[in-house]
Amino acid sequence: GDTLRGPANQPFDDDVPPASGAISNDFTAAYVSGFYRTDVWSADSRLEMRHSDTEDRYGWYSGMYREEIEGHGLSFHSDFIYSDLSSGLETIAADIRLGWAFRPWDSEWIVLNRLDLVYDETSGGGNDFDTWRLINNTHANWRWNLDNQLGLHYGAKYVRTNVTDMTFTGFTDIIGVDYRRDLGKRWDVGGHFDLLHSWNSDVFDYGFGLDVGFNVATNMWFSLGYNFSGFDDDDFSQSRYTAQGPYLRFRIKADQQNLSELRKTMAPTHSTDKKKSWP
Repeated sequence: GDTLRGPANQPFDDDVPPASGAISNDFTAAYVSGFYRTDVWSADSRLEMRHSDTEDRYGWYSGMYREEIEGHGLSFHSDFIYSDLSSGLETIAADIRLGWAFRPWDSEWIVLNRLDLVYDETSGGGNDFDTWRLINNTHANWRWNLDNQLGLHYGAKYVRTNVTDMTFTGFTDIIGVDYRRDLGKRWDVGGHFDLLHSWNSDVFDYGFGLDVGFNVATNMWFSLGYNFSGFDDDDFSQSRYTAQGPYLRFRIKADQQNLSELRKTMAPTHSTDKKKSWP
């Protein structure tokens, strides 16, 4: 689509920046996408472009999920974004992701693994650099009875950054332990401990906290917690909140059946009884 600029086209809120581009910057955007699904696997892809006075951007996104055996899933996802700015800078951002899930309905164990290869490059500004990161996160959850479960997490990443004629490398890993106990059908409490180790500098960071969870509806859960100690690491915090302070988490199991049930739950009910009119 194209932007239309003129006196009649005013922003909804002057204090809120636009979601894309700028108010004074016209742009043209287009995309094409596709989706395919069978009984055991699905795939989607999207190609888009955006042309403006300050930047030309091209993106390609694709993904695939396969579950030939129930409870054993494999996934693939890739992002590639290229930007050419009017200032002369050129940027590339790419992410290739592989996932594996083991969650049979009759097993006490659930295991999730995700491997990411992330690449970022900036050139044309006189201080060219590129960075690539290899990140792996593994989560294992053991529920030995109906009320108690133990979670284990191990994550590792290797980073390599090239800045002009210099190269920097580093290896970091994290170990986490979680424990949760159900308090009836809807409430639960939990605690966790995480240890982060930067091997090159031999620096350790740790975090621990407590939280209370509540099942809002079937397959919908949120928790309110507080970390008494913590640390920041974007590559590991996507799977678990590690920063110090309060936090709120919300989780939903989203598939075709669950979303259909959610729509029925949230749909307004209509009564056939006539309302009493008051004088």
